[in-house]
Amino acid sequence: MNHIVFLSGGNASFAVAAWVKEQYGHLKEHSILLYFTDVLWEDIDLYRFIIDASNRLELPMLLHSRGLTPPQLMVKQKFMANSRVGSCSKELKMK
Repeated sequence: MNHIVFLSGGNASFAVAAWVKEQYGHLKEHSILLYFTDVLWEDIDLYRFIIDASNRLELPMLLHSRGLTPPQLMVKQKFMANSRVGSCSKELKMK
């Protein structure tokens, strides 16, 4: 069975990854993968944190990016993102 943990770079997602490893990491039939969607717009310390988290938990991490930053996406869509419309999260992280 595969377990994919979305690693956002926050304490809660790290805690979930640690919990999943504690629960299932010792079972050979279970594999655990950390998954990070990169919007190319994060603070450099977040990138350090996710790499450190992957190393500390000894879990592989998959990084995925659409290759656009939020401002680039806004120009492409000709739409100004705001707090009421989650187009950046939807386009850059969910799709």
